[in-house]
Amino acid sequence: MTPLSKDFYWLLICSFLFLGLLLPGCGDTLGTTDEPQPEAPAGVSATPGNGQATIRWNDVSGATSYNIYWSNTSGVTKTNGTNISKVTSPYIHTGLTNGTTYYYIVTAVNADGESVESAQVSASPEAAGGSTGSQFVAVGASGAVITTPDGVNWASQSSGISDFILGIVWSGSQYVAVGGLIYADVITSPDGVTWTSRDPGLGTSEANGLRGVAWSGSQFVAAGGFGKIIISPDGITWTAQISGTSNWLNGLVWAGNQFVAFGSSGTILISPDGVNWATQASGTSYSILGVTWSGNQLVAALNSGAIITSPDGVTWTTQVSGTTNSLSGVTWSGDKFVAVGSSGTIITSPDGVTWTTQASGTSNSLVEVIWADGQFIAVGESGTVLTSPDGVTWTSQNSETSNSLYDVIWSDP
Repeated sequence: MTPLSKDFYWLLICSFLFLGLLLPGCGDTLGTTDEPQPEAPAGVSATPGNGQATIRWNDVSGATSYNIYWSNTSGVTKTNGTNISKVTSPYIHTGLTNGTTYYYIVTAVNADGESVESAQVSASPEAAGGSTGSQFVAVGASGAVITTPDGVNWASQSSGISDFILGIVWSGSQYVAVGGLIYADVITSPDGVTWTSRDPGLGTSEANGLRGVAWSGSQFVAAGGFGKIIISPDGITWTAQISGTSNWLNGLVWAGNQFVAFGSSGTILISPDGVNWATQASGTSYSILGVTWSGNQLVAALNSGAIITSPDGVTWTTQVSGTTNSLSGVTWSGDKFVAVGSSGTIITSPDGVTWTTQASGTSNSLVEVIWADGQFIAVGESGTVLTSPDGVTWTSQNSETSNSLYDVIWSDP
């Protein structure tokens, strides 16, 4: 019998040792270099806003992502807090209730694990001056702009344009509204009353109408026809970007650490900055007409009546809504989702999965809904405005316009 070589025995010994303690010299391929867990983030702060809080922290060396844990009770930990994962600083936590204190900690994550908790911080969202609200602004057909301090008493304003206004956002100091059926319109206002037209930077050689606009805290992004996307730091100077799709984009939202754009044929795009976009598979070929972000879940409304949900904008799950009517708008109040659609459809859900149909009292189509100032406001066809304290009982209001309304925003100038 041929004796076994020393190399064979050495390999055998190394193989056994690899199951326990690694013997130095067994080969570089078996060695590992442990990366220490990151330190807890420092410099954590929470700044209150209207219905939201902005969480900031310093970067941690070696961290690849960050988690936020929050609670309505002091003493939040990784165990008892609600987790918002894979976020970046600053993170805007939306859908909060004014006057309620929210407590936060932040952790850093890398391949070796998660850090201990940061120091706890807190914020109590409220409107400017400590009031519970300042102004709703709704926009619509024929350049319609209407404003109200309470959702009940509405006043018509002059936008200076006669085209469709399809989307509006408030940055904290300025309104930006967008629209146009063929050529893009961008108008801005400091108060919802005096409006100025801006150059969207798209030219007039092709269909460039815009359907939605969002604000991240540092940048406006608007989206519309044939995949058009434009960005602006101030609402005044706009630059066109490449979205990677030619599908119509119906709108977009800021979801804490990324923009999520949505549109025809189930289109979903995500971007951290409005410049670099990645297409995601939504699992549907129907048009996505509305999306909201709860702080840990995206909920999207489809023209088929279906709902799709996602924790991150990448992985989407189809939910049964209980209606086949087209759904076009959806919002989050802090404890429930409300979606609206054609023929006065209103459905509610505590989790985005289980939905209940509510009586709206109207057969007019509803296009958009928001939660602000302690109430839901839904707008739609022929100037329809409905208000509700709970998403269940709805009251029709006189909007002072017969123009269809397509979007509504709350602000605290």
